[in-house]
Formats: sequence, C-alpha cells, structure tokens
Amino acid sequence: MLSDFLYETFRFIKGDTGPWYDEEKVGARCAQRMEQAVDRVTEQISPKLRAIPGYQKRLRAPMAAAFEYIDALAETVPAPMRGTRAGFFDSPELSAFFVNFQHLQEVFSSSRDVRDLLCEAPETEACYALICMDREDRRQLGMALAGDEVRRDVMQTAVSFTNHQVISPGPDEEAARCALKCCMFKALVQHTRRLVAENAARGQAIAQRRAALTRRLARAAAGSAQRIELQAELTGLERQRGELPWPLETLEDRLAIVVDVLGHPERFLASCREELSLDRMGIQIDGARADQSRSVPVSQIQIGGGKPRVALMLSFPRSEVLPETDFLHQAELFLMATAQ
Repeated sequence: MLSDFLYETFRFIKGDTGPWYDEEKVGARCAQRMEQAVDRVTEQISPKLRAIPGYQKRLRAPMAAAFEYIDALAETVPAPMRGTRAGFFDSPELSAFFVNFQHLQEVFSSSRDVRDLLCEAPETEACYALICMDREDRRQLGMALAGDEVRRDVMQTAVSFTNHQVISPGPDEEAARCALKCCMFKALVQHTRRLVAENAARGQAIAQRRAALTRRLARAAAGSAQRIELQAELTGLERQRGELPWPLETLEDRLAIVVDVLGHPERFLASCREELSLDRMGIQIDGARADQSRSVPVSQIQIGGGKPRVALMLSFPRSEVLPETDFLHQAELFLMATAQ
C-alpha cells in the first residue's frame, strides 16, 4: 500500500541531509528508495508515464523536493501537549480549543482510528495524534470594562473552534508526525492526479469542439454570417487552449505537469502560526487589556485552496478514553422497555 510505503520512506529519510536521491552523495540504498518512490507515485498519478524514456530520472528531484518540504512542514507543528484531565484548565490552548475536558475526551473516544490503535497496541499507555479543527471568528456586541464603567455595547470578536477531527494517531510522537507527513504527501499526489485529469478533459473537449467547428466551417459559404460566427468561435477556442495552465497533447506534456506540481509543493501545502489574546470566554482582547487575557498560539495548515485548519498535536492517555458504546445492547434495552 502507498500509505505503508510513504510511512517507511519518511522514517527512512529522517535526519538525512542533502539530496538523498543522489546516489553519489548518499549511497545506493537511498537512491534505491527514491526509485521505488517514483514508481509508486507514477502508478498513482498516471501509469502511462512509464512509456517515456528517462521518466524516473526527471522525477527524482521534484519528488525529493516534495518529500523534503512536507517533512519540514510537518515538523513545524508544535510538540504534543498532554491532554489530561488534571492539566486541562491550566492550559490556555486546551481550554480555548475545547469546551471542557469532556469535549476533548469525546473527540478522542469517538475516533475509530484511536480505538483500533489502542486495540492493536495494548501496551501503549497514550495515543499521540494531530487534532484538526475549524476556527470561527464572529463579530458581536458584548460587555467590556472601560475604566470603572461597564459598557454593554462594545463590538467584540468571539473566537471559537469547531469540527474537531483526529488525524494520524500513533503510539508515540514520531509515529503520529510521520503519519501526518504521509497524509500530506498523499493529498499532494491526489492533487497532481486531479490536475492531470482535469487539464486532459478540458484539452480534449476543446480539441473535439475545434474539430467539429472546422468541419462546419469547410461547408459554410464564403462571407456568410455563419462562417463569421464559426471563425469567431474557433478564435475563442484557440484563446481558451492558450490559457490552459499546461498543454496536454502528449505524454511529455503530462509529465511536465507532474514535474511542476511535485517540484513546487509550497503552492499546495502551507502553514502559518499566530498568537491570539483570548479571555476565558473566547473573546479576543486588544493590547491595552492584555492583563485580562491569555496568549493562545494557533498553528494552521492549509491544503490546496481549502480553508486553513487549526492543527494541535496531543497525547491522550488510554485511561481517559471512554468505554465504547454498545448500540445493540442499548437497542435491546429500549425494545424491552417499550414492550412492557
């Protein structure tokens, strides 16, 4: 499976420096891993690319750029925080990102991946994972202290975090971070495959329409209104064809897309970090009232053109995971109760 291969690859290159795909600098073992990576990714994006002589050599540097960028990007996510009941209220981040400890507990306990991990590794005392969530900023009227006077018509920004999702759980930080890198790389590969397919479809549609218009133009009378309209539409199609990000008339064109996208992963994946000053109610506080707030560091990851998601690495103890609900047993109890 691609996921297993990527996981092994990111663990393999961890700590390496320099172009690990260059056999002369890093040795045959590293170079062999890159050859395998090129083959796996080519199979996922477009197997026909294997018909191009030297395609592996042309993909080595772009693939290495993608691996190294994602490896560094995932490392920017701060070290895991301990998601314990005892430390919840002492943590500005946890009390800002979750309604209460029970909310945090339910997020982990509802994850099928977390339960599978703890079941497969019974010796594991804690689960490490990335929590992704949406950030919502709402402007609203509220109360604020102005000197000794309480004002009730102050415009404020309320910050909340919703749609929590457990990503890439693992038995330790290294495993969870490595799994995150795999998720990012797979997203980049899927993005590349989608671009190739979309551009091919657009190019094919334009070519088919152009062929149909050319046949009609050959039958149109010289100087007729129909001929003028057909020529105008043909001109418009040529303009559309010229505006395509990449031409896709040959396999070489398709390979050029893959080289371009994998070689510039920063166009698709990005991260940023921001410090928020929030009070206990999640209201953003300005600098003049900093003594009333707590500093909450917020790391965000953006994939493609999607909305940036807040990312938080957490370790959650096995002992705090809620028992799994037995819905069948509950249904039987319900039926028994209704039958009485």
